[in-house]
Amino acid sequence: MEFEVAMYLYYPDENYFAHHHSDQETSGYNTILPSISLGEVRKFNFNNKFSKQE
Repeated sequence: MEFEVAMYLYYPDENYFAHHHSDQETSGYNTILPSISLGEVRKFNFNNKFSKQE
């Protein structure tokens, strides 16, 4: 399988984070986005895009 884009994230401590966002808005709805996150352990959650509830 070939990918057009991939993502690598490094979080050195608990002060670094990514705000809620939609990857499809920048990469396209049909794009598979492989990613790897390294560094500090952190909570990962999803919010409903329309209601904003977790």
